[in-house]
Amino acid sequence: MEVMAVKIGFIGAGKVGCCLGKLFCEKGLEVTGFYNRHKEGAIFASEFTNTAVFENASDVVLSSDAIFITVNDGNISGVFNDIKHCSLKGKYICHCSGALTAAQAFDKINETGATGYSIHPLFPVSDKLTSYGKLKDAFFCIEGTSEKGVELWRDIFEKANLKVKHLQTDRKTTYHTACVFASNLVVGIIEKSLSFFEECSFTKEEAISALSPLITANINAILEKGPTAALTGPIERGDKMTVQHHLECLNNAEDITLYKVLSKEILKIAMKKNPQKDYTDIAKILEV
Repeated sequence: MEVMAVKIGFIGAGKVGCCLGKLFCEKGLEVTGFYNRHKEGAIFASEFTNTAVFENASDVVLSSDAIFITVNDGNISGVFNDIKHCSLKGKYICHCSGALTAAQAFDKINETGATGYSIHPLFPVSDKLTSYGKLKDAFFCIEGTSEKGVELWRDIFEKANLKVKHLQTDRKTTYHTACVFASNLVVGIIEKSLSFFEECSFTKEEAISALSPLITANINAILEKGPTAALTGPIERGDKMTVQHHLECLNNAEDITLYKVLSKEILKIAMKKNPQKDYTDIAKILEV
């Protein structure tokens, strides 16, 4: 299926810019090239994608229909303000922040004649050279200042065989919170688990190796069967004695609160999975 012709230029040649540019090229989208504050970054990205190096941000705007500002979240608005002197009428100005809406990033964009979009790939881009290969399986979640423009991007992405989801502006923060719960906060939980393993004389390397099969099997089960069917452990079994022992071994209030708060969420899932079981005693133990 032919992809709609929109020329896409990038301001910012970091991991996200490089990987998106490479993916877009492989999917048949037209990428004009890159501008980067440090020129060597733009040169790397242009060679990686076989596109142009731009000497300044204005040249990106002049040569492109859509401008992807792929810089750190805190710098997106500043870059937009820097290109406001350009003729932006009819341009699509895009960022890839999961947290910011288009209107938050692009103040008074309607006054420029352009439309703004948040196009967030739901994937942790960690490497300039390789992450683009997995990006093709990620959802691209789109929110913007123009419903017509959002539908245009949906059409472009779907014709490129990429997954796309339209986000309502008033749900953008909820969406990003969901991402953090499933990604960043999991890192915190695993780090806490590692600290307990170290108390049991494991080195951090040994603890990671020991936990790897457990974490992998658990995540795979959740993805294959859903959280309810995948749930195991003492709460699901109704093992109140073990839960009580866990709480007794925790030696600070923060850890106890964390255990109880997360366990209460697990208890809700257990009650859904096993409606015939009486979890009253465990519920009492978990009262904060």
